[in-house]
Amino acid sequence: MNMGIEQFVYEQLNYPKLITVGETASVVEKRERKIDYIEIIDERFKRYTDESIEHVLTEDTRINIFAQSACDLYHVMGYFSMPNQKLHYECNVFLGDRQGVNTGTEYIRSQLEMNAIEKAFCRAHFYNYTRYNAFDSKIFDPQWDYIILSFLAEMRNRIYEFKCNKNLRAVIPWNRLKNNTLDYVINIDGVTKPSTEQEIEWIERNFNVRFISQQRFADNLSLIANRVPPQTKLILVTAPDIGNQFGNYPAEVLEQIQKINAVVRAFGQQFPDKFAVVEINQAVNTRDDVTDDPFHLKALTAYNLFLKIIDTIVRQFPNRKLPMLHQVLNGRKVCLVGKGDLEMLNAFYNLSFGNCRPHEFAYPVAVNRSIFPISDWNKYRARSDEYFVVVADNFNYPSLRQMLIDSKYKPLRDFVQLKPLPYNFER
Repeated sequence: MNMGIEQFVYEQLNYPKLITVGETASVVEKRERKIDYIEIIDERFKRYTDESIEHVLTEDTRINIFAQSACDLYHVMGYFSMPNQKLHYECNVFLGDRQGVNTGTEYIRSQLEMNAIEKAFCRAHFYNYTRYNAFDSKIFDPQWDYIILSFLAEMRNRIYEFKCNKNLRAVIPWNRLKNNTLDYVINIDGVTKPSTEQEIEWIERNFNVRFISQQRFADNLSLIANRVPPQTKLILVTAPDIGNQFGNYPAEVLEQIQKINAVVRAFGQQFPDKFAVVEINQAVNTRDDVTDDPFHLKALTAYNLFLKIIDTIVRQFPNRKLPMLHQVLNGRKVCLVGKGDLEMLNAFYNLSFGNCRPHEFAYPVAVNRSIFPISDWNKYRARSDEYFVVVADNFNYPSLRQMLIDSKYKPLRDFVQLKPLPYNFER
């Protein structure tokens, strides 16, 4: 498979003389540079019990996060899936290749203000309301410490306001036109698959179709803020301003993005005790930061946006709960150990989010690092009375674990492994 395993084994056997018979998939030989990306793990390393940080956490330190958004935050929110954080993420899920349950402030408001008959009307006539969890957002559960919202729905989707009942307002995806059919309207007078002409006639006869206004959007944000507990903080993420770099973006959508961004920024300025604003444009500047759409972030872009969000929270709305490691610190400093920059950086922000900002950063050998001032591990040997170690390196954990044990640190009492949790969201 050309993975270097044969060469690695040959090196471990100290280059024995081999007689090659017939053809071989790869050639093994004595080389100046040895294989350094394969590691042998001693069997004793496999016998350790789970030493995840979860075992030293207490329920009263857990941070509860709710997020609702579209594809712009889909990958971003995965970085919040850590042991000390309960994350509930609702996104614009799909029914086949079309958007299902909606997101956005108008959808949240309709859940509160529309009655059972009005909701049943939406389920019966609009395809994207047919999923089981329509009108069932968990945003108003009182447990949330932070609510993170972005607003693609307000920027690209239209509101269908029923002419005979203005309280009945359905949110329909803006790119609903497919194969010359609208295909989001169902069940017109018993016709479950109406023609395009029937859909257009029914919509024009029964609905006013428009973008949400700035005033309505502002009213919706105020409604949400007034319904959540006083201690719950709202983090609002703007939309990228690079839509004009995509030739297929309608001018009216570009204008709507600017209008909604303006309201979001105004709320952050007027109500800084309740709202914090994260500028996505600090992570998304050009088409190189996204894939086929301004809201489809590349992996590194999503990670950079995560850093912006969590840094904003830590600075503006710091967590007031007990430090997540209070049960084991006993006055010790937190020392973060690992080999990978991104894993260390992610751990640093998650620990800081939990009121346990690391004071020291260690690496098994003395090296120059760009992100953290890394110290040689020798500084920390036999000093478990001063340092509690969090290992942010899942690939190399067995060898780092043994290094800690050899340095007189005991599992769970003096060190833990920081492992991300599976990323689950409302599908």
